[in-house]
Amino acid sequence: MLLAGILAGIQGDVGTGPPIKTFGGDDLGINSIFVIPHSLLWFGSFRNIFESVADALQNSLRSLYSAEIRSVCLTVKSKIVFGWLAFILIADQVTKFIVDQTMPLHHSIPVIDNLFSLTYIRNTGAAFGILSGSAASFRLPFLVLFSVLAIGFVVMMLRRLPDRETGLITALAFILGGAIGNLIDRIAYGEVIDFLDLYWSNFHWPAFNLADSFITVGVLITVYYLIKAKGEDPFAGN
Repeated sequence: MLLAGILAGIQGDVGTGPPIKTFGGDDLGINSIFVIPHSLLWFGSFRNIFESVADALQNSLRSLYSAEIRSVCLTVKSKIVFGWLAFILIADQVTKFIVDQTMPLHHSIPVIDNLFSLTYIRNTGAAFGILSGSAASFRLPFLVLFSVLAIGFVVMMLRRLPDRETGLITALAFILGGAIGNLIDRIAYGEVIDFLDLYWSNFHWPAFNLADSFITVGVLITVYYLIKAKGEDPFAGN
């Protein structure tokens, strides 16, 4: 639709003119993807090129949207994982963006006296500031590599889980979403934005973010289900 909007805008800029030509539209709901003004198609060669590209793209979309792909995308596991991934990543990145844009670094806003504040810090290390004092030339590549390996491990475990293990699937989706959220920060900034500050009197728990929260909850749920399994392997597969 972006291409349609741009081309339609071009026609609007040149004033009223001949009607537009629409390519596309099938049972997949891919209607009016390409809306091309006749003013851009005065030459037959251009017209043939655009029609060929439109036809090729539609054929590609049909093949990608085959019955086999639909069956994979509609599994219970896929719905849970991708649903939670979308929610966690959006919530994590939006809250970090708001904090970064509205609060000075190290600024704190009390929310509940002697218990909880919003405190903007940048964590250069791992969880709880581990490795924060090490050289950046070692720390950043190591933490990025570790995050990628951890994400790969979680994905491998998710692939082994049968669809009936919805609790474990949800837990691993939490861990995966949190890990990806913090990895985005490390790649974009070289450090992670933290802003949730729990404390009592002079004792402060290390600041964290929503991604950390989902990782922690995911780990706790996973431990619960592993204990509940009583020696059985819930990752035995379908």
